[in-house]
Amino acid sequence: MDSKKTDTNTKLFFAGTPTKIETDALMALMATYKENEVIPYSEIEETMREHRRSQRGGSILAAWKKRAMRERNVLLVAANGEGYRLANPSERIMVCGALTSQGRRRLVRAATVAASTEANKLNDEEKKTREAIMTIPARLRLAELTAPKTHSHAQQ
Repeated sequence: MDSKKTDTNTKLFFAGTPTKIETDALMALMATYKENEVIPYSEIEETMREHRRSQRGGSILAAWKKRAMRERNVLLVAANGEGYRLANPSERIMVCGALTSQGRRRLVRAATVAASTEANKLNDEEKKTREAIMTIPARLRLAELTAPKTHSHAQQ
């Protein structure tokens, strides 16, 4: 009987945290704000009935931010100590730049780990994967070097 109880608990754990009710409420709150405005943490916490730093609060906020981007094309960025700001176009591009840099660093790290992995201990499929990962940074650099150049034209 205990094993059945454990199995149920395990299934619940892996099912994730239900957040629809809270994200629906946060989406409604967000609709009352405009680009560049900050939604205060106090309103966010009151709306979701959780502290933002609790585990559940973090799950709700992550689900809300993903949903805001997916459904309304709104990027929410942390406004230091205040709340979340609805990002303006310039801020969105700054975030993209940071994400790109993080992605590049992760790709280089992955290639380094792959290169230092002993190939003789891998099966054929794993060796192909290792080779593909090792060449990603070089392929990205080649794509940068061979991409068509864009030119800025001064307006007359």
